[in-house]
Parts: sequence; C-alpha cells; structure tokens
Amino acid sequence: NNIEADDLCASAVQWCRNKNLDYCVSHIDKDLNQIPGEHLNYAKHIKYHLTEDEANLDLFRSMFANQVGDNIKICEGIGESAIDKIVKYMPLNLKTIIAIYRDGFARFKGYGKEYKNKLKMHYQLVKLLTNIEFAADFNKPIQI
Repeated sequence: NNIEADDLCASAVQWCRNKNLDYCVSHIDKDLNQIPGEHLNYAKHIKYHLTEDEANLDLFRSMFANQVGDNIKICEGIGESAIDKIVKYMPLNLKTIIAIYRDGFARFKGYGKEYKNKLKMHYQLVKLLTNIEFAADFNKPIQI
C-alpha cells in the first residue's frame, strides 16, 4: 500500500516501545538510525545503542545532507561534517535547526519567508513514520 519498509520498521519499534517490549533494529540502512534503541548492522557485525538525542541528531543531519541513495538533494554545501561542527557549539534541537536553516542556507539561497515551507518539506521527506497501524494482532501467538 505504498508504505516504505523504513516507515514500517519505525512503526514496529514504536509499537514495541508502547508495549514496553525489547527490540533491536537489524539493518544496513542509515536512515533507520533515526530510531532510538538497540541496533545491529548485520553487514558489519556491529551492535550499538542510540539515545533519543543521537537519533534526533541523525534526523537533523538528514534534513540537511543530500541523500544520494534516495536521490534527494536538499542543501547543497551543507553536509554531515558541517552539522557535526555546529553541534559542538550549540544544542541541536528543532529550534536550533530552524535557526541554522533560516540564517544560513535559506538566506544563502534567497528563500526569504518561504524557508519554513522548504524546511517542513525536507523534514517530511526524511522523518520516518511511526504511526502505521498493523493488521496483525501481535498479542496472539503466531501459528505456523
């Protein structure tokens, strides 16, 4: 039904979190690093944990960095290394991201007051959905 696998994973994790269930996101897709909690990169055999702040940082990086694999060009000239430098000097939250975008990239591109619409569009492009409902009842045992 035109639902991306990334969004299904994020929604499944949210379902687990709502039920206080343990989970581990096993993947090789860096977009899933927006999800806080346990992760396993099965290609590199690396297990790691992301806090809420680390997961949000990944989301904010994605809002600026071009997504080559997804063919999304957002902010040319602003990449992950620039965001990492900014984070060293100020707390990274949505308010900070809006200010960075408004005072930096939007002014550079001449967006004027429409920068909020551009930023909202970028957010919607990269933010994983966590509210997809599942048809299956996971409370019942699965019969094979």
